[in-house]
Amino acid sequence: MVILMERKSFGSSTGGYGSGSGSSSGNRGFGGGRRFGGKRDYTAEYADMKDEKPKEVKPKEKIKVMPKSLSKPAVIKSKAGKVIHVTSKRKRAIARASIKAGKGRIVINKIPYKNIQNKYILDLVQEPIVIIEEHNKDLPHKVDIDVVVKGGGTLGQMFAVRNAIAKAFVQYSDDLELTQKLLDYNRAFLVDDARRVEAKKPLGRKARAKKQHSKR
Repeated sequence: MVILMERKSFGSSTGGYGSGSGSSSGNRGFGGGRRFGGKRDYTAEYADMKDEKPKEVKPKEKIKVMPKSLSKPAVIKSKAGKVIHVTSKRKRAIARASIKAGKGRIVINKIPYKNIQNKYILDLVQEPIVIIEEHNKDLPHKVDIDVVVKGGGTLGQMFAVRNAIAKAFVQYSDDLELTQKLLDYNRAFLVDDARRVEAKKPLGRKARAKKQHSKR
């Protein structure tokens, strides 16, 4: 005896694998969904996103007082005028800069900074000077800066020198707008980076590296 059973359509909404969400209307499901070439309807999913308003970005508040790291420079008064001494550190390098009224000469360890042959390092040192010239063209040509840098490697010394030059200009001019401009461009110009190389640990060649374990 043969029993005839009603054949249900594969993607129909009445039953089978395509029942419910798997209808042929294009919704996600086993029957009429993306697996069998159906297109996904994004209108319902992104309907709420259209009503959302973009978040307002609040402008940064302008500084009213010099940062604490710049509040107490060493000022020495001489016959030629005031001389300001600032210090900057980067890793193990320490740069000490003195700024006074002059003709725009900037010397690093008794060598003019323009004599630096490496272009990448020269660009690093010139970076704050370019920003200061955009703000006040006359300021870099009215002062002399003498920088003495010791310790650390080449890049560490150049970063320390760059920051010391920026600090010297800010302290000499006492200009809050210039300070704000340098902070917005790169905060490291005026605030020293406190990060240091982590100390070496036992059983390894560096702070975190360990010797490879051998099972044999």
